[in-house]
Amino acid sequence: MGSTAMRFQALAISLVLPLVAQTLAACSDNRTPFGPDGGPPPTSDCLPDLDDQLTRAEMPTFLGTVVSYLVAQNTTVDTSGSDLDLSAQVAGERKYALEASALGEQWFAAEFPASSIVVPLDFEGQAVGILQSSDEAIRLVGIASTQEDYTLLHYQTPIDLYRFPLTVGQSFVTESAVVGQFEAVPYNGSDRYAVEVTSIDSVALPHLRFTHSFRVHTEVTSDSGAAGLVIKRQQLSLVSECFGEIARVVSQDDESEANFSDAAELWRFSL
Repeated sequence: MGSTAMRFQALAISLVLPLVAQTLAACSDNRTPFGPDGGPPPTSDCLPDLDDQLTRAEMPTFLGTVVSYLVAQNTTVDTSGSDLDLSAQVAGERKYALEASALGEQWFAAEFPASSIVVPLDFEGQAVGILQSSDEAIRLVGIASTQEDYTLLHYQTPIDLYRFPLTVGQSFVTESAVVGQFEAVPYNGSDRYAVEVTSIDSVALPHLRFTHSFRVHTEVTSDSGAAGLVIKRQQLSLVSECFGEIARVVSQDDESEANFSDAAELWRFSL
């Protein structure tokens, strides 16, 4: 049970990730090609107004849209300051394609509301998160494996990943029991998500530069319950109007500093 609980906690801590895959939309007034292979991403009707708040309408959902990310593991990242340079190539990074979909024919579909959105949780395609979306929030309601009858978990209280509108100074905490089966082993634990929007920053990525991105800090604490394991991680998400989450930095286990440099994962939107 111990190793199973630890593997689930590592997965749970990455649950905000899929929002990039499901919310990508280009805003032509807020993009600058950055790098020799830069170019415009797909366009939409969403245009950023840079009014220091991000509404649900400025984080549109595009199901079936494949989005590419550069992913690096166990690297050093400078997350200090309001002008973040995440443009440099990172040793060992790989490009992955993510795609969100509607709940439909998946083996676990009957377990969740029909209006749910299914998003990948990892770059290996082994697990998905099930989300509910409204004008007020995007919430996590469950986790499932892509392998049938292997992992199926429910959050008894939906976890708020984002509340709208995003504004600097916003903060909230959501706690929930997590019950079900993880990798064919019964699981009964709890998660605590503490979210704070701390600033509006400029961000340079390998192919694009964003001048007005919301810095969202999330501290996730996962308690495995009977197994007696508690893991805490910090996460920095950078969210831009009409693009959604453009970058993410996840700390190593048991990191206490919000502005950490030792990253377990670095995700960057890529063309």
